[in-house]
Amino acid sequence: MHYPGTPQNHLARLLLMFTAIELVVAGIFYSYYGYFVVGQSKSIAAAEGKSGVMWATFFLSLFLFGVAAFTSLVIKKMSNRCITIIYTFLLMCCLLIFGAFSVGGPMARDAVAQEFDSQCKNVSSDIFKVDALYGIGNAQLCGPSCACAADPKLWNEYSAPKNDQKASTTQNVLNAGTSTATSATSQVNNGIVYSATGAHNFPECKGISTTLQLFITANISNSGDELKLGISVLDGVERDFNCAGFCINSKFFTFSEVSQGPPPQTCVKAINQAMDGLARVTMFSGLVYFVSTLIGVVIAFMLICSRFDPKGHHFNELNES
Repeated sequence: MHYPGTPQNHLARLLLMFTAIELVVAGIFYSYYGYFVVGQSKSIAAAEGKSGVMWATFFLSLFLFGVAAFTSLVIKKMSNRCITIIYTFLLMCCLLIFGAFSVGGPMARDAVAQEFDSQCKNVSSDIFKVDALYGIGNAQLCGPSCACAADPKLWNEYSAPKNDQKASTTQNVLNAGTSTATSATSQVNNGIVYSATGAHNFPECKGISTTLQLFITANISNSGDELKLGISVLDGVERDFNCAGFCINSKFFTFSEVSQGPPPQTCVKAINQAMDGLARVTMFSGLVYFVSTLIGVVIAFMLICSRFDPKGHHFNELNES
């Protein structure tokens, strides 16, 4: 015997509606985060990974919205076992996705932090080579051979951090100097040669392409395409994370816009902080959506189990005639 109007039946519908709303909210949340937070990253765009993020966000949102829409069919056809089984499978997929977000975010954060820590301790690592490139940039940008379009007053209170001083042979950062005129168009102040028509970043320095190419050839690659890509990525990282230099502080925003003044932090520190924030978002959002979806899974299993009760006991009051 079935009881389509019982309180249990109404409760099942309400819980399934709650699950559908939760899936819509999750789809909107991940769409926003994918398109407007991660998708707007200049470093991801420079690394040619933006399209992948956009497509992944699109398919994830489409799937969540689709499962939410399918819930309405389940509510109307609660007595249809086939529909309920399909719905249960879809919800299980949602559980896997939310569980992966909840666990994967912190795991990725820890893996990135460990990798950075390992590379910063290894003088032959790729990151150490990038810091060496920053050292070349710091030695030439805003120097006699490459006046820059930056206000020297921004460096009035600047002092090289201890790790810069220890790595002076690598970075060769310009020390503070006296204020003197060098020509009609450029001046020196705080050890910075500046000019209104000067370079905005290291790659704009005259003849620097040869220096960069020699460095890339000796340390990374002799590909012109990879050189251009590498500079674009460094530009994007500086803009995204408001940093310069990876393990060693840089005196300038070397590859983006030197006029911003001294970078406030290294990129390793900034990226680790960003990864920590991202891990918190994915962990808590994934956990909330996981628990909410689990409610729908429980109801769906109750509906399925009620089909196999030959005497009509236990869960059959959840069914419609």
